[in-house]
Amino acid sequence: ALISILLPLSLVERFGWNNLWIILTIGFGLALAVCFVILEQHSAFPLFDIKLFKNRQFSMSNLAALLNYMAQFTIILLIPFYLQRLRGLPPAEAGLLYFPMPLTTMVLAPVSGILSDRMDSRYLSAAGMAVMAVGMGLLSNLQIDSTNLFLITGLIITGLGIGLFQTPNNSAIMGSVPGNRRGIASGMLATMRNMGMVLGVAISGALFSASNHWFVNWLQKKGLSGAQLEQTAFINALGITYTVGAGLALIAALISLAKGSSNHQRQFGRG
Repeated sequence: ALISILLPLSLVERFGWNNLWIILTIGFGLALAVCFVILEQHSAFPLFDIKLFKNRQFSMSNLAALLNYMAQFTIILLIPFYLQRLRGLPPAEAGLLYFPMPLTTMVLAPVSGILSDRMDSRYLSAAGMAVMAVGMGLLSNLQIDSTNLFLITGLIITGLGIGLFQTPNNSAIMGSVPGNRRGIASGMLATMRNMGMVLGVAISGALFSASNHWFVNWLQKKGLSGAQLEQTAFINALGITYTVGAGLALIAALISLAKGSSNHQRQFGRG
């Protein structure tokens, strides 16, 4: 089911939504997913315990994780193109400019884990996604002549949000299930991560490509051509794509607030 849904989504930028193969394969994948859910509900030893989704903290935390990774990989996909294709930087320099985001996440994640032991994880998770949305909002205003400081600031703020979100949210997922279901919970979290990566790349790639194509046609009618046309269309498409990514982060923040208190986490948590 996942292959049938995610593979065509990753190829939709090349073939378009009108391609019959894309539509049929996604439909086949959705049908398989429904069959899987029905089968698991009637299995004595299910591969995945569907009943876990009746727990609001578990289901909402997984959905928030999915949206978080979708927003993350919107940045990861397009920043190299911005730095290398638009600004002409060599790969090594482009990598160094991107490095502050994962570094900030790595430094903050243990701190947010300590905080999640002392306060309700939903507020930390929601705050993290709100901060990430602010960072992506800044990045949506990137221009070809934006300073490195502006770029790094946006990436650091985004990294702060990711670091503040992930550890408390992961803890909420693992703490919301009984001990004998933590292997399943861990597997589901990994599935959300992988799906978020693929969906983030597929959706942001398709959105950027469609937006860029539209802006090229529109700007040509305005009289632009050559490098100026390509650069202006790229920047506008990048802004739209990152704005959508910021919207995903905001939705994840709202979902984090809706997942309920951490009482279940304290019951089944790290003890």
